[in-house]
Amino acid sequence: MIEEIYILNDNLLVLDGLKNQQDGSYLNAATVTCTLVNGNGTNVAGQTWPLALVFQAGSNGKYVGTLEDTLSLSEGQVYTARIDADGGAGLKGHWEIPLKAQVRRK
Repeated sequence: MIEEIYILNDNLLVLDGLKNQQDGSYLNAATVTCTLVNGNGTNVAGQTWPLALVFQAGSNGKYVGTLEDTLSLSEGQVYTARIDADGGAGLKGHWEIPLKAQVRRK
């Protein structure tokens, strides 16, 4: 499923419910980062990478970061948010989430 990223807007990027797959416990002290790349795998200009996603106190494994309004995005293009989580030895995860650039019209 392709999600949307809005051009000239700050966009929240959320990784929710980060868990240890072995025992089901939430990982509330992991290092979580994201890099936004274009179709060629090149980092998107307009923000410093990697972006740190910050743990939300009192949540269960929820990490949030802001993709800034200064990103150099082209309408209709698909970008990939590469997210990496490191909760320690044996607790690493990687996601690649497609994001389609849109102009907000509503």
